[in-house]
Amino acid sequence: MSHIGSASAQDVSSATALQNGTASELGSRGFLTAIRTNTNAKLSATSAHSLCATCSLPPKKKAELFAEVIESGGFKEDRIQTIEEACRAYAKGRPDAEGRFKRHVYSDPIAKVKLDKLRRHHLKEWRDRLEQKPALVSRSKNGAKRYRDRSRSSINRDMVPVRASLFKVLAPGAPGTEAAWQEALTPIRNADTQRTLYLDMPQRRELLNHVSEVSVVRTFGAMCGVD
Repeated sequence: MSHIGSASAQDVSSATALQNGTASELGSRGFLTAIRTNTNAKLSATSAHSLCATCSLPPKKKAELFAEVIESGGFKEDRIQTIEEACRAYAKGRPDAEGRFKRHVYSDPIAKVKLDKLRRHHLKEWRDRLEQKPALVSRSKNGAKRYRDRSRSSINRDMVPVRASLFKVLAPGAPGTEAAWQEALTPIRNADTQRTLYLDMPQRRELLNHVSEVSVVRTFGAMCGVD
């Protein structure tokens, strides 16, 4: 939510353009910003009206935008229209969520889907792409990357912030219908099972080859089952 008292350099530029009569190309957003800034400067209604006259937007559109500012007391909540916008709003102050969105949402076709058009199949297709995306395991010294199939627990963790961001702006759809977007994000059950093996035998030997202390080698060898 934006307050009229926090005007950026771009806000001031838009306001100046209106005052100087050079705002013929201002769009709706720039016009609205300028009106907010000038309203904050406590201009008279007549002065504000003269500012409106310099913009090339249709009179009806200018009136609607100006009324929005006046009726809200100088506040206007930016409308969240797409999944990307919902995710970006949710990610503020949540670095882990922001990292997952950068890896799996912002560059994916799902990002541009309008919230009012969102259906279960959109998120089902995104989830299918997520499940097929390999997970980065490690990067060797020569720059080569190693990947593995994405685990069920990783898929669940990647879906958590997406589900949370959408629940903040959307109501759940009717169960069993295409409107039930939330059903495509249902967590995989029993995904967090205990891992019984991390390194195969060659990987264990390679690990030991990089350990120099004899006592440490013996300890790691016993733990890894390597003589």
